[in-house]
Amino acid sequence: MRKLIYSMTVSLDGYITAPDGAIDWTAPDEELFRFHTQQVQETGVHLCGRRLYEAMVYWETAEESPLVADHVKFAQIWKALPKVVFSTTLQSVVGNTRRSIGPCRPRRTSRSARKRSERPSVIGAESQGMMSRPRRRSICRPKT
Repeated sequence: MRKLIYSMTVSLDGYITAPDGAIDWTAPDEELFRFHTQQVQETGVHLCGRRLYEAMVYWETAEESPLVADHVKFAQIWKALPKVVFSTTLQSVVGNTRRSIGPCRPRRTSRSARKRSERPSVIGAESQGMMSRPRRRSICRPKT
């Protein structure tokens, strides 16, 4: 059975956002950025909610901007990674991303994740709720 990795950055006092709702306080230093790059590289499919998707969509076109080598590597990995965004308000997605507007339905992992034999990843506070119900051991994919 595949592992499902749930990841979220939390402050020492348990907050995930600044008082104004911003997440820019979580910008990683170089060492932590390399760790996140390795984690994403080992991920087979990325599941997230609208807000995290909107924050991460930057990486879909980041290579067009001048970047340090570590950031170029992350952008390339991120663009190739299959992603599923769970949102009822998001109108469209870009890149290697699918949008799911319905409830999460257990299914087998995506073909690309199986081929890469890598793990799925859920990131984001609200996205975790879709995976926390009992017996949700399969990866959730949008109905096609």
